[in-house]
Amino acid sequence: MIFNLSTFKDIYKEKIMKKEILSEIDQMKYLFGYKAGKVISEQTKPNSNTQNVKLNSLVGEILKSASEGRSIAISSVYDKFIVTGFNKDKNTLKYTLYGPIGMGPLVGEDMRQVEMTLNIGNLDWKQIYGLWNEGKLKVQNDWEGKPMSKSIFGQPSNEKIWQLYISGIDSMGEPDDNKRKNVMDLIVSIDPKAQGHILSQIKDVDINEYNKLLKILNLQPTN
Repeated sequence: MIFNLSTFKDIYKEKIMKKEILSEIDQMKYLFGYKAGKVISEQTKPNSNTQNVKLNSLVGEILKSASEGRSIAISSVYDKFIVTGFNKDKNTLKYTLYGPIGMGPLVGEDMRQVEMTLNIGNLDWKQIYGLWNEGKLKVQNDWEGKPMSKSIFGQPSNEKIWQLYISGIDSMGEPDDNKRKNVMDLIVSIDPKAQGHILSQIKDVDINEYNKLLKILNLQPTN
């Protein structure tokens, strides 16, 4: 057999590359939660995939609610959290999650980027939901800001349930009487005492909104 230097170099280079690739794979394992000494079945699966599935499902819920004209909804994805504040600006979808006391940790506000070929600002909610169902939209990345915790349905002395009401009627454009009634009905379905709390707090922060609510609910002003 005649010794071929170029063949030797190729074999040596291939072995080096294999060694480097295996080394990189060995290091990458630990980025995904790999624990040494455990077989594959015992490894802890990364949470990112589960989280992404939940976020995608939540976006789908929001788009469905908005396409049906609802400006507030209860999520089945995040332990029945209340989702409101649906707004879109160019290719950005913004929403707020409210976690009532006793329903898990407060989530606060999240920003999601939606990847698409069309400008989301030029489409109505039904068109956007249609594109979502066709798989032409997907969550691209997450906003990395810190969530804002808000106490909802707490004690009357410290609760700010009116913020949830305001967020609901401000969703998807200007407030109107239909939104006011729908938002109040949904909140009251969660907590029957909420109506009285919202009215008393709205009276202190926005007297015009208070008077509109009284008219819609066929109530008399209180002293």
